[in-house]
Amino acid sequence: MATITTYDPKFKENFTNKPILFLHGEKDSIISIDGQIDFVASNDHSIQFFKYKDVNHTITNRMKTDLMK
Repeated sequence: MATITTYDPKFKENFTNKPILFLHGEKDSIISIDGQIDFVASNDHSIQFFKYKDVNHTITNRMKTDLMK
């Protein structure tokens, strides 16, 4: 658990004043989207969260377009 709390931004206090953007494929077989869903639900500040149906662990052209908005 110590390793998780070291790297998981959920346990950091100094991230709340920084913009956060998540781009995640709903079919990601490497990193589950559930962790990001939990993170967004546990925070009350503005987080942009884009979910992509039928996308695995990759970066798509649509993600690149959304990133540039």
